[in-house]
This record gives sequence, structure tokens and C-alpha cells, in this order.
Amino acid sequence: MFHACHPQKASNVFQVRANLKFRTEFHIYRLQRDFP
Repeated sequence: MFHACHPQKASNVFQVRANLKFRTEFHIYRLQRDFP
């Protein structure tokens, strides 16, 4: 998917996606906790 000549860019995209996934799951968790 990513070009081998851009490992830093691929790593950065992966970190952004992982961070966004964590924030989304945490937000859902808070909604479920506050509104059972």
C-alpha cells in the first residue's frame, strides 16, 4: 500500500489512524457510560 521509499510517511499515517481510532472508541465509551 505504501511505497518503500517513504517509511516515515507511512508510519505517520498509521499513527494518525491509530490515534483517531482510540479517540473514537473513547468517545463511544464515555457516551455509553454517561447514557446507559
